[in-house]
Amino acid sequence: MKKNNVIMTSFDKSSDKNTIAKLAKSVVKDSLLSTSTNGSFKIIQSDVLGIKDQMNVFAASVEEMSGNLKSMTDHLLSINTDFERFNNNNAVLKSKIDERNQDITEKKENLNTFVESIKNLSVSSEKISEVIGSISDIATQTNLLALNAAIEAARVGEAGKGFAVVADEIRKLATKTDTMTKNINKILDNFNNKIEEAVESVENVSSFLETLTKDFNEFANVFSQSQKESNSIGESLSQNSLAISEQIKVVDDLAYRISTIYSSLEKIVHVITTMVSVNKKIENMIKF
Repeated sequence: MKKNNVIMTSFDKSSDKNTIAKLAKSVVKDSLLSTSTNGSFKIIQSDVLGIKDQMNVFAASVEEMSGNLKSMTDHLLSINTDFERFNNNNAVLKSKIDERNQDITEKKENLNTFVESIKNLSVSSEKISEVIGSISDIATQTNLLALNAAIEAARVGEAGKGFAVVADEIRKLATKTDTMTKNINKILDNFNNKIEEAVESVENVSSFLETLTKDFNEFANVFSQSQKESNSIGESLSQNSLAISEQIKVVDDLAYRISTIYSSLEKIVHVITTMVSVNKKIENMIKF
């Protein structure tokens, strides 16, 4: 019985030694694992913090880019608004130019009609001069006939006295008619000169209006071309503004995603920091 107790005591001591050895081995192993894990956590923590800082810088850059794009969009919209106002003013001005050009064309046509009327009046005046010339010729011939009649009446004597009086009256009338026709011819000549001056003046005005019409047409064409180019620029600005607006949406979405990632990284950093702290406490406990 004693022998058995001794054996059991010996076995218990041996078992305790094995247990202690295993426990010591486990503690050393856990200590090594704890140290290794703590180091890994610190490396991960450092890497995550580095990524977090980079993401923060990148987020700031994206935010600045978004602000610049929005500022550019506002500037383009302002320019586009100015172009629209400019085009509207151009349209009003071009309409007025077209109206004035139409007025000038109508006035020129009226002047041309007036010139034709004056020329026709000049032709009529020339015809009147021809008629007056014929009357003057008749008056001259009548005067000669009256003179011949007076000579014949004088030759006949007393019998031709009455005829001589009539012949004298006819001669006076012929002389008066000739004088009147000459005065009328002078008036007609003066009238024709005035007509020629009027025609020349009107033709000069018509020529000026013709030149003015050409200038207006050229100006209107240049104006129309300028308006087309302005409209093209305005459309390009609108398209660029829309494209930039789409880019702003993309950048804003990217900023949102970065913000989400940054928030997640902050949570990860917090978790890792907590794990490092806990692991440090465990490591300290193991050392004791």
